[in-house]
Amino acid sequence: MKEIKIPKTFPGIIKIINESNDMDTIETMENYIGCYYGIPVLFIGSIVNYIMHYKLKSSVLDSIFLLLLCFCFIITPHLKLKTRVITHWISILFSVVLIFVTIRIYPFIGPGIWTIAFINIIISSIRITKVMLNYVTVSTLFVGMYYSLVLSKTPFKYNTTYYIVQLLLFALVIVIAPIVHLINQAHYYRLNKMYMTEVRQREELEKMYNNITATHAELSFRYNELNDKNTELELNEEKLYHMAHYDMITELPNRKSIMDKIHELIEVSGYEEINFYTVFIDIDSFKKINDSMGHHIGDLFIKKAANRLSKGIHKEDLIGRIGGDEFALIIQRNLNRKEAYDYLESIRQEFLKPFIIGNKEIKTSASFGVAAFPCDGAQQVELLRNADTAMYKAKELGKNKVQFFENAMKSELIDKINFETELKSALTKDEIYLVFQPIYNLKTDNIRGFEVLARWNSPLLGMVSPAKFIPVAEELGMIISLGEWIIKTACKAYKNLQTKYNLEGVLSINLSVKQLEDSNIIMVIDEALKEADLDPKYLEIEVTESILISSIENSIIILEELRKRNISISLDDFGTGYSSLSYLRKLPIDILKIDKSFIDDLLNENKNMEIIGNMIILAHNLGISVVAEGIEEEIQVTHLKMLQCDYIQGFYIGKPLRVSELDEYIEKMQILSK
Repeated sequence: MKEIKIPKTFPGIIKIINESNDMDTIETMENYIGCYYGIPVLFIGSIVNYIMHYKLKSSVLDSIFLLLLCFCFIITPHLKLKTRVITHWISILFSVVLIFVTIRIYPFIGPGIWTIAFINIIISSIRITKVMLNYVTVSTLFVGMYYSLVLSKTPFKYNTTYYIVQLLLFALVIVIAPIVHLINQAHYYRLNKMYMTEVRQREELEKMYNNITATHAELSFRYNELNDKNTELELNEEKLYHMAHYDMITELPNRKSIMDKIHELIEVSGYEEINFYTVFIDIDSFKKINDSMGHHIGDLFIKKAANRLSKGIHKEDLIGRIGGDEFALIIQRNLNRKEAYDYLESIRQEFLKPFIIGNKEIKTSASFGVAAFPCDGAQQVELLRNADTAMYKAKELGKNKVQFFENAMKSELIDKINFETELKSALTKDEIYLVFQPIYNLKTDNIRGFEVLARWNSPLLGMVSPAKFIPVAEELGMIISLGEWIIKTACKAYKNLQTKYNLEGVLSINLSVKQLEDSNIIMVIDEALKEADLDPKYLEIEVTESILISSIENSIIILEELRKRNISISLDDFGTGYSSLSYLRKLPIDILKIDKSFIDDLLNENKNMEIIGNMIILAHNLGISVVAEGIEEEIQVTHLKMLQCDYIQGFYIGKPLRVSELDEYIEKMQILSK
C-alpha cells in the first residue's frame, strides 16, 4: 500500500480524502476504511459465534477462521504492495467473508446474510474505483444462487439470535451511513474544487490570450503613453534636481549644495587667489522648543529662522540648512576678519528678535562658528570640521556668540575627546568610587545621616572634580548607568553600616536632571532598596532647584511617587535658582538645603543673617526641615543654632569619607554622643 501515515480515526481518513487530489491516496484511504470496518466486525463475530454455539464442534473452527480473516484485515494496511493490488486483496476478503457467513452461519442468522451483502454493496459503491463493487456483486450473485439451490429448502426458525444479529447489523448501517455521507461530501468538495480550479485556469488563459492578442491600436496607445511619461520625466528633471539640492522645509540649499559650493571654491583657488569663510550657525536651545511646543511648531520656527537669516545675508553669499537646527553660511566676498565679524554680529543681533508663530512668542539665540579658507583649512573636510569646532566652542562659552576658529581649539578638542574616552571606561575600571559626608543634627547633637558623593581618580588625569565629569557624563548619556551604579552601591554600603553600627540616620543621594527625566528611575530605586534590603524611610533623594523647575510637572509626579514609598525629598542649593514661596508650596519636599554661598557670607553681613533666618522660618512654617551646607567654622554653627537651623553639613563636621574610613568616624561620634 502507498506509504502514507496511517490515520487512527475515520475523521482523520475523511480529512485526507477531502484535502487530496491524488487518486492513489484516496484509494489508499478507502482501503483503510474497509480494514477499519472489517476488523471489529470479524473480531466481534468470532467471539459471539463461539459464545453462542460453543457446544457445536464446528463453532471453534468457524471462530478461528473468522479471526484469521480479521488478522488479514489487520496486516493489510502494513503491506508494502501497490495500492491496486491491495484493493483486489481487500475485495477478495470481503467476498470470502460474505460467502463464508452464507455457507457456515446461515442456520443461525438466516436472511441476515442479505443485510451483510447490502452493507458490502454500500461500502463498495462509494469507492472511487469499482474493483470492490465488482467482487461484491459476483459474491452476492454466488450467495443468491447458493441460497436458491441449497438454503431455500432448509427451513429457518426466526429466533432471538436472528433478531440480535439484525439489530447489530442495522446499528452498523446507521454508523456507516454518516461515514458514507461524509465521504461522498468529500468527493463532491474535491470535484468542485477541481472544477473551480479548471474554471479559474480557463479564465487566466483567456486573460493571457486577450493580453497576447492586443490590437495594434492598443499597442500604439501604450507607445504614446510611454512617450508622454518620458516627456513628463524630462519636465520633472528640474524639480528632482531641486529636491536633491534644496531643503524641503526652508527651501534653502541643503548640505549637498553647501558641500558642492565649498568644493567648487577650493577648486577655483587652484588657479585664482581667493579667500572665503565657512560659518556654522546653530540655534541655541532648539530642542526645548521642539519638546515643549511640538515638532510642528519646531518646523514652523525653523522656516521663520531660515527666512530671517536669508534676509540678513549679502546677495553674493550663500546660506543653507545642513540639518536639524544647523545652518551653514559661505561668505564668498574677500572680507578681513573684523569685517566678517561685524557682518556676522549684525546677523546674530537680528536673530535675537522674538519670533511670532501663531499666538506664541519665541525668544532664542544662535551660536556662530567661523573657519577661514585657507588659513583654517585648505581641504573641505578640515574646513567644515574646524567651523563646527568653533561653533561648539561658542556654545561652551555661553552660547549666543560669534567664535572664530583658533589652533588652540584643536588641542582642546583632543583633550575633550580624551577626557570623554577616559570617562567612558572609568566605571568599568573601578576608577569611580563613593564617599560619604556626614550630616549633623543640631538639636540632638548626633549624626543625622550621610550624603553620598561620587569621586573619580583617573590614572591619567588624576583626581577629577564631580563638577567637571558629571556634566560630561550627562552630555554623553552615561549619567543613567552611572547614577544607577551610585544608587545601588550606596544603598548596599549604607545597609552594611546600619547593620554594623545600628544607625538610624538617612542616606542622601543626588539625582541629575537626566535621571529625573528617565522613565525607569522609580524602578531603579525600588530595585536598589530591594537588593540592599534597605528600608525606604532611610533613603533621601536630593534634587536641585534648577532640575525641578526645568520640568516641574513631571518632577512633581516622580517625587510624589517616591514619597508614597516613604522616601524623603531634599531640595539642594536653595537660594541660587528660582527660589520663591509659590514654588516651595508646590513642590513635594521634606528637606531644604541652604546653599554654601549664603553660609560663607553669614558672618560678613547682618543682612545675610536675616535672609537665612527668614529662609528657615519660611521652611518651618511649611513643615520643611533645613540643612545648612558648607559649615567650616564653629561660629557658623553657633549662629545657625540661634536661627533654629535643624541640620548642618560641611568640613567642620566631617569631610567626605570613603567607606573604609567611616568606621573610625562613626565609632568616634557614637562615643561623643554618649
